[in-house]
Formats: sequence, C-alpha cells, structure tokens
Amino acid sequence: MTVSVKCIYFFSVIFLAVTGSESKQKVHVTVYYETLCPDSQRFIKFQLYPAWKDLRDHLILEFVPFGKSSGNRFDGFKCQHGERECRGNLMQSCALSLLNSSGPQMEFVYCVMSSVDGSQEGKRCSEKVGISWAAVDSCTKSTVGTTLQLMAQEETLKLAPLGLGFVPTITFNKKYSQQDQRDALQNFRGIACRYLGSPAPPGCQI
Repeated sequence: MTVSVKCIYFFSVIFLAVTGSESKQKVHVTVYYETLCPDSQRFIKFQLYPAWKDLRDHLILEFVPFGKSSGNRFDGFKCQHGERECRGNLMQSCALSLLNSSGPQMEFVYCVMSSVDGSQEGKRCSEKVGISWAAVDSCTKSTVGTTLQLMAQEETLKLAPLGLGFVPTITFNKKYSQQDQRDALQNFRGIACRYLGSPAPPGCQI
C-alpha cells in the first residue's frame, strides 16, 4: 500500500452515516496528544472512545500525535517522554494516514493509547484494524513519515506557537477554550453534546 501526502494532511475522520434531521448535527474535535502521555491515555481511553461509540455519527475527529515534541527534517525529533514516544508518534501518524474510514481510525488510536506502552503496539493494532504493518513500518522509515510528523508539528504550532501548555489539548470546531479544555478532560461527552445542541442525539441521553 502506498501513501499519498495529498490524502493525509489532517488525519481526519468524517462520520457521515446518519439520516434525517440529526445528520446536520456535527462537531469538529481535534485531539493534540502524545503516545506515552498518561493524561492522553486516560482521556482517549475513558472519555473520547466511550463517547465516540455513541456519537460517532456526529463527530468529525482530527488526531494530531505530536504534543510537546519538536524537531526538523535534518535533526529528527525530540519528545517529552523520550525516544520511544517519538517512535510511537511517528507510527501513529503513519497508520492514521493509511486509514480512511471512521471506525478503524478511532479503533487504532484506542488500541495504541489504551496500552501501557503504545509505542510497542503498532503491529498488533495495525493487524486489529486490517492495515498492513509492513506499510506502516515502511512509512516510519521513509521521508513520508518524517513529513507526517512535520505536518503534525505545524498543526500544533498553529494552535500554540509557544508550545502546548497541556497534553492532551482538545479543541471544538477548531477553536480553543480553556473552559472547554478543562471540562472535556472530565466530561467530553457533555461538552460535545452541548456543541451539538438540540435536538440532542440519543448518545447524549446516556
């Protein structure tokens, strides 16, 4: 499987399988996170994933696996939790770029981030969602993988030119709110449902 930089820019997953009036209710959620960050792991495992299972038809998700890392094309990357995290971020960028349907992308991120050491879970999680681990691994060793991480860095710096203050950082409809950030870490479903408005989707009534 080849990777086209054209189709990987935002790592976006668009969930469009609803009908009727609810189909107009969408909220864009961007998650800026790191592979080995305990707070990122807790948020994805206990907040984002459970809510996504009930609200998948109403969420547009964008994953940016970079966090407080830094780097360039010539010197490589430095990551908050060390080299293993750099490998994990790169691996996630590559895998996300190869996934073009809603369920597998979220399932992949959940698989990696619910593990103790997600940097070691690329093969298992790739196989779980049905993509070639050889393709993911090849991407991580190529200029495509480097480009993906540089793009993740660019997206992160657009939000926070001086670097993220906290990881994970969550934005709704591409706008950062400190209050939404604090609340989403504890009640992501509630914040997403507030943005979805009325009538509330069934997933908001749980």
